[in-house]
Amino acid sequence: MNTFVYRRRLHHHETDADGVCHASNYLRLFEEALCDVLRSLERPPEHLSHNIAIAQAVITYKHPLSYGDQFEVTLRFVAIRRARFDVLGIVRLDGRICTEISCILAAVDRVTRTSVSFDRDLHQTLLGASDRQEATQAGRFMEPGHVQ
Repeated sequence: MNTFVYRRRLHHHETDADGVCHASNYLRLFEEALCDVLRSLERPPEHLSHNIAIAQAVITYKHPLSYGDQFEVTLRFVAIRRARFDVLGIVRLDGRICTEISCILAAVDRVTRTSVSFDRDLHQTLLGASDRQEATQAGRFMEPGHVQ
């Protein structure tokens, strides 16, 4: 199974006036976790021959995050195809599901901005990845903009 875990704390600027995570930030947290996964696999987005776009997203809110919460985003690559990755993201706080994010990712050529196949090395890396990334990243909280 291709499961990865990204952990960090919710910052004040990500909340509304009530100190609750603004709805628009959940998709950003998903993208942040995705970039962390790609970096952990030594395939950072900036080194790919293409961009990665969210072609479709379905977000289900169940429980809010609040300022200061230490949460985790679990990404599971449900389907890995040549030109499409189906990814399920789950935002959890103390084991409780806060948000489920189901996304279809597509590769987009940086020049022509048309759909292309995913980078072959990235595709193969994801196909061969195992749950050891989850164990490797356990206990680590990330801050936005953190670079490994």
